[in-house]
Amino acid sequence: MNRNGIALAGVCASMYVLLGVQLPYFSGWLATRGFSAPEIGWLTGISLALRLALGPPFAFWVDRQADQRSGLRVASLIFATAAIALAFSPPKIFVFVAGALVFWSFGMLVPLSDAALLRAQRAGALHFGQTRALGSAAFLAATLIGGGALGAFGDNAGVVMMAAAGAATAVFAFSTPRINLVEGGGP
Repeated sequence: MNRNGIALAGVCASMYVLLGVQLPYFSGWLATRGFSAPEIGWLTGISLALRLALGPPFAFWVDRQADQRSGLRVASLIFATAAIALAFSPPKIFVFVAGALVFWSFGMLVPLSDAALLRAQRAGALHFGQTRALGSAAFLAATLIGGGALGAFGDNAGVVMMAAAGAATAVFAFSTPRINLVEGGGP
């Protein structure tokens, strides 16, 4: 695996680390911050509405970029910024906004990272299936380690892990070199 493959594997692994902590533990953390079950439902629902409303314009913008890394980088920066904001336990409205942005940007990162992985596979930089398997392994490890961390360090450990994973996603996305495909190898 070359430098590009390592960077993309890092993007895949780190974003799934965040998901591996977020799915089982984030709702509990929100409850400790005063969010009711309906408010947690609203947060999830608004995130999905954002994906429907902003996903197509974002995808349109990404398709118009000369550098295919632009969308991955922008989405990862939003992902990292929102995840880090959660770790500072801001007022409830900011937690709501940051949480919605984490969920929305993750929804954008999945297809963008998959497209980047497929381009990298066509360029011979990595194997798509193995790299996605690394993301799945990272998800599982984060879920298991996250439970231990919450037990040992309290409920804030989850959002700290999410912040670290969000930051790592952005670092890896910004370190991804441009992929140049050979003639006939695709766009």
